[in-house]
Amino acid sequence: MNQHAHMQRMPARLGSILRRRPLRSAAGLIGAVTIAGGIAAAVQPAAQAAGTSHHTVIRLTSISKDMTRVPIGGVEVDVDKSGGKVIGADTLICRVVSKKKPPKCAATVDLSGGVLLFTATPTKTGAVGRLTGASGKYAGSTGSIRATSESPTRTKVVIRLSK
Repeated sequence: MNQHAHMQRMPARLGSILRRRPLRSAAGLIGAVTIAGGIAAAVQPAAQAAGTSHHTVIRLTSISKDMTRVPIGGVEVDVDKSGGKVIGADTLICRVVSKKKPPKCAATVDLSGGVLLFTATPTKTGAVGRLTGASGKYAGSTGSIRATSESPTRTKVVIRLSK
């Protein structure tokens, strides 16, 4: 299966990211993935002590502002809104590692209370992932993310956190 056939199995929004923009430097994407990985390792959540847990659900709409495609993946920068107000921003970085496997993705969600880092896997309707690190009021949390594409530029996102 060639790379373009594999991209057709990805959700519409992610596929459009990887097809819409002109090719740019692969070194830039590799650098961004390396930085995201380093940040995730630096803020990896600590194991939780026994006690009560607090659950938080964050619902937002991610609106695409910039997309870049390179032969090995893509980068997208979004504005995040809730209730019509801007509450933060996110960056999605995906890298095609094999023609037979889905891309490897990392997402950074920057909200007023801190930064959330996720690994994610594309699905037919968006993506699902798990929290790999957090800072600020989210430090020490565990959690997940589910993104559902509404259009090529809008995605509904639900983030579930436990602390």
